[in-house]
Amino acid sequence: MRYALRNGLHHADLGGHIIFLDMQDGRYFSVPNSWNDCLRNAIGSVELELDKAVLPRLLEARLLVPSDPAGHESVPALPLLPERSLLDEALAEASRIARWRAALAQWLTRRALSRDGLSAVTTAMGRLERRPESKPERALKVATRWATAFLRSGTLVTSADNCLIRSTALAIMLRRRNVPAQLVLGVTASPFSAHAWVQMRDLLLNDRIEHVRSFTPIWAL
Repeated sequence: MRYALRNGLHHADLGGHIIFLDMQDGRYFSVPNSWNDCLRNAIGSVELELDKAVLPRLLEARLLVPSDPAGHESVPALPLLPERSLLDEALAEASRIARWRAALAQWLTRRALSRDGLSAVTTAMGRLERRPESKPERALKVATRWATAFLRSGTLVTSADNCLIRSTALAIMLRRRNVPAQLVLGVTASPFSAHAWVQMRDLLLNDRIEHVRSFTPIWAL
């Protein structure tokens, strides 16, 4: 029998640790290292014999479910880490209106996340997933304008702001304008840390390359 991660559960394999993100509960967690090999074998592309002592624990913990390709959600492919950052280029000043709109977008996103958790992210991004993309030249121009507005909105946003709020708000703003921006969540282990950023193909829009490269993507949309 084949197995898969249950719907809504995503993972990042960091070698000694496997980190999970439960989008429904909005939490990150890991499992005992002794479970790792069985997990890898269960969700790998090649069917392998599974540890009969560990497999029941994975099923009981609802990490794995019997695989049903017809009814199981496909997991979006994770993007490659970006190779360049918009912040390394000369950014123009953002208008006052654009900065206020960026601040308002972050306030609304913070409220949605507080009320509905990470499921609010998948719902909002899912509605915009099939929008047509702008031509590359226009997409870059729009992305630069709004990434700058978000960067310059720092004085208008309260200290409760964080990377998930900023990145979610920016990604939604860009997707509404037909820019193929991706919201990416990444993790590290030992110690555990999580981070969120926005990228457009290989271009990082709201962070530095050296910071993002310390994280392994776990979810993207």
